Amino acid sequence: MDGRDLTIGARVLARGLHAGSTDARGRGLGEALAELAARVGESRGERHPAVAVAWLHLSLEQVTEAELAASFGEEIASAVSALTPRAGESAGTLAARALSHPLARLVWDALGEEAWHLRPAC
Repeated sequence: MDGRDLTIGARVLARGLHAGSTDARGRGLGEALAELAARVGESRGERHPAVAVAWLHLSLEQVTEAELAASFGEEIASAVSALTPRAGESAGTLAARALSHPLARLVWDALGEEAWHLRPAC
């Protein structure tokens, strides 16, 4: 799968998984993910694998890492996993894990302060 196919597939999956969901600020989650993916794409190119990670980084709440790996490859699945909070995990632990993965780091950096606001609303 080339970079364009990865990013299109990631966008379609993410929009489907998060249809009707909002982030902690009340924005449509699809809109928030699109903005993040655009920021990553501006700095890395729209076909860069990190754009797919930006779209998918909230997906492990609804699909498994193995399912992501089957569709998008291990590198993207592991980056999404690196950006996914674990139960009871501190913010520092999440940040350290995200920053230690090359693709996850690009998304984390693009999230900036949004890292703490882009969680789906409960």
